[in-house]
Amino acid sequence: MLLACAAISTCFAQQGPHESSLANARVAAAQQPARARLLNQDEGLAVLGAALESRHHPPARRDCSHFVHTIYERAGFPYSYENSVSMYGGTAEFERVRQPQPGDLIVWRGHMGIVVNPVQRSFFSALRTGLGVETYDSRYWKRRGTPRFFRYVKSAVPAMTLVAATPNSALPESAADEDTDTEFREPLAATAPPQEPETALLITGRPTTTTVRQALDEAFDSSSANFAPANLLSSSKAVIIFDNFQIRKVHLKRDSGWAEIQMNEPSSLIAGQAYMQRRSERQRWPLIRRGKNDWQLVVPSNATYISKDTAVRLLAHQLAAIMADGATPRHGSPQEAQLARLLDSLLGE
Repeated sequence: MLLACAAISTCFAQQGPHESSLANARVAAAQQPARARLLNQDEGLAVLGAALESRHHPPARRDCSHFVHTIYERAGFPYSYENSVSMYGGTAEFERVRQPQPGDLIVWRGHMGIVVNPVQRSFFSALRTGLGVETYDSRYWKRRGTPRFFRYVKSAVPAMTLVAATPNSALPESAADEDTDTEFREPLAATAPPQEPETALLITGRPTTTTVRQALDEAFDSSSANFAPANLLSSSKAVIIFDNFQIRKVHLKRDSGWAEIQMNEPSSLIAGQAYMQRRSERQRWPLIRRGKNDWQLVVPSNATYISKDTAVRLLAHQLAAIMADGATPRHGSPQEAQLARLLDSLLGE
């Protein structure tokens, strides 16, 4: 035993100051408790996005508490299932908050949902009429009592904090610098200027309803992908929000022709003003021959077309950005109110 103790002492004595400090740092890190924090605005928007996706992929169980539980799991924030009565009393996995943000829980004794926009006091939930948006300060919901708001508590992996046991065991500057930037961040999409969609779409071969549809699908997808949230109200072009469209007819005569497109539009934005009256209209867009086998479909250059799902995502991010800039919680700005009404209108479709 004496020989073993001597060998261990010798082994530790042979460690350099660098190895000793690393060993002490690991011990210090292991002793730190796991930290937790509340969801930030971006993570709250992820919850809201998962809720919006539920319109296309509804949960198997449509009661309000199971609906909310499924949405949080889909967004990557699981928790132990609780019904609305238990949640109203509070749980360890959520913290009650006074000022809600998008993605928070709104809970009554007997019902719960997901906050959409606190300024407009709207929430998304499984209702008797189906999935939809309601205003929680309406007469009906006021009769249900005062709701409580809860924000998800996200556990964090404890950080490896290198703490020197003695002044002599500090890490060299080169070793410390290597660990100062270990998180990879994608560049923000908003830093790149949005690209204007092409106004003339190439169609190879004789145009048909199928090939015109394919060309427009690709163009609209590209337009939606490159459209920045901030451009919703500042765009110099009209922003046409559509939920579907059809190619009714393609007419060709020699080197020209037209395609008749029926566009179903739940809303639009023109010169920063939102119009929320649903309409369906037919337009004829020119077709021009370019070469022996190529044609071009000319799309109106005074409008940008984005899908309804893309518009909902952009509106949610724009609202979050405005609130983060300091809009008053009670009233908000006129711009924020307009965006919120448009978002509620699209969600209620």
